[in-house]
Amino acid sequence: RQGELYHRYVIGVYEMQERLLAEFPHLLLENCSGGGARFDPGMLYYSPQIWCSDDTDAIERLFSPLKVIKINVHSIAMMMTIALRFIPTLIDEVDKIMSAQKSRGADFETGSLIKRGKAMIPIFIPLFINSFRRAYELAFAMDCRCYQGGDGRTRLKVMKLAARDYASLGILVLFCVGIIVSNHYLTAVI
Repeated sequence: RQGELYHRYVIGVYEMQERLLAEFPHLLLENCSGGGARFDPGMLYYSPQIWCSDDTDAIERLFSPLKVIKINVHSIAMMMTIALRFIPTLIDEVDKIMSAQKSRGADFETGSLIKRGKAMIPIFIPLFINSFRRAYELAFAMDCRCYQGGDGRTRLKVMKLAARDYASLGILVLFCVGIIVSNHYLTAVI
């Protein structure tokens, strides 16, 4: 019964976010993981942003074999996570800058490829300036909080694979193999 309660809760959260986005279509939601559950891929439909820490651990574990050759995996994972985190922000900023440039008479759709490329320069200059400003503010904030990644970094909950995780992985692999085999031999079915 606990699984049913959790399932109903998640469905309720989905419905609440669906109503919020229907009422406020330009609302940008940011979510974080629910403890050890990591982010919910279904939630990405409603909020394309998730907390950095939700991804950093997973990416760090993915690249952990590189620690053998003395690569600072945590720094790479943190950089990738921060870069992914700012993609929706940058897209929103490009949209705002393009709207401002269009209101001033800029034309991005007509003309030759070179003319359209030159028309994009007034977009990239403010975008780069704002990106560097955001990067500086983030670096300053991390420095003020005495952030030190890598060795010695603690985690609230250390996760370890259990037998059920390996069983789930085995079932997933069998399912994928079954789809590939059935797709190959039974093309009319799929």
